[in-house]
Amino acid sequence: SAPVYQGSTGTLSHTYSYAGTYTITFTVTNAYGQSAKASATAVVSGATQSANFSASPTSGQAPFNVTFNVSTASSEDTQRLYVEFGDGQTGKPNQIYCFAYPCSPAMTATHTYQNAGTYTARLYRDNNYCPPGMYCAAMYREPTLLGSATVTVY
Repeated sequence: SAPVYQGSTGTLSHTYSYAGTYTITFTVTNAYGQSAKASATAVVSGATQSANFSASPTSGQAPFNVTFNVSTASSEDTQRLYVEFGDGQTGKPNQIYCFAYPCSPAMTATHTYQNAGTYTARLYRDNNYCPPGMYCAAMYREPTLLGSATVTVY
């Protein structure tokens, strides 16, 4: 029978560059190919990203058309933005081009709400999120919430 090493310890370290919630999976394998896994969650806080995100109009009768306006401080953000409209639908904002300096990136997204209710639309930046249970490189992070807007449909 193989010897059992109880009390073996080791130290691993990793530096996270972005705020977010990360799932860490540890796998150990012995010389016989037997392995065991354990996981932990790390919550990294830090400077939050933000954008001006608003809805217009914010209330009306179904079917109700809403335009969401987005402006950000950085052109990098515009490449990976999307809106969850709060009714199970998502959309990507369209760039509004500016031809005079200074220009800050601006975008709009439109959506039609079909049913009455109060909806919270959320603007996210996609950080190449890796779903739970999937194997992904460390560079994959959860989407970053940049802003929200509430819409009431009656």
